[in-house]
Amino acid sequence: MIRRLDSRIWAGASFLLSVGIFFVDAQIPPEIAISPLYLFPVGMVAWHAGRWWAIAMAAVSGAQWIGAEIIAGVTYSSWFVYVWNTVMRFGTFVVVAVLTAGVRQAHDQYRMLSRSDVLTGALNSRAFREGLAQEIERARRHQRALTIVYIDLDDFKLLNDSLGHTVGDVALSVVGKELIGQTRRSDLVARVGGDEFAVLLVDVAAGLVPDALDRLQTGLLAAMSAARWPVTFSIGAVTFSSTPDSPEAALHAADQVMYAVKRGSKNAIRHETR
Repeated sequence: MIRRLDSRIWAGASFLLSVGIFFVDAQIPPEIAISPLYLFPVGMVAWHAGRWWAIAMAAVSGAQWIGAEIIAGVTYSSWFVYVWNTVMRFGTFVVVAVLTAGVRQAHDQYRMLSRSDVLTGALNSRAFREGLAQEIERARRHQRALTIVYIDLDDFKLLNDSLGHTVGDVALSVVGKELIGQTRRSDLVARVGGDEFAVLLVDVAAGLVPDALDRLQTGLLAAMSAARWPVTFSIGAVTFSSTPDSPEAALHAADQVMYAVKRGSKNAIRHETR
């Protein structure tokens, strides 16, 4: 709904811009050409709202260009010239619309890939730290709780050594998808190391975190069991009632709690509140 609303806003702004260009074009002498300005609203709506909105704007801009010429009293030697110019103008606008929308799509895909771990579909470490920094600022302003969960795969090296790295990569992919599926859209999931994942739970009360951690562990273990992979999970989590100083400090705290589990029995959960 938000994305659709944004598209309509950009389409409306582009239409108003094209109307402004049309009124200027209709008032000035025909000898002064400002027709390339019609490309701006077409390009703007293509970039922000998508290809189909841009093609619609191409039709509107083409019609406005013709209307401005009619108002200015421009005439042609034959109807063929009139039709030819109309087709060429609309075609030019459509080409600009399609190319601009394609560049925007490629830009979005590149941006997504630069923030994602290709293997698992989770965020990469840099993107997670950026998102965590933003959530820390929001938590500081609104007094919200933050929980960092650090997850390490137990005996992952054994899986790689016994079944091969290809199977290990599949296991990591399954873990990433399971974590994303078990968390909310407002939460963040990232692969922060070879076989280490981090999860940011936003605005979850400390008393509710243990249940959330149990669900994560249960889902992960079920996925490993279904594939008959000898992998378990050491999970450390810290709920910050006081906002952490930095993303690095928050991650380090959760990492230390996870390693306390790792040094113990493994395949367990430890949750602390600070």
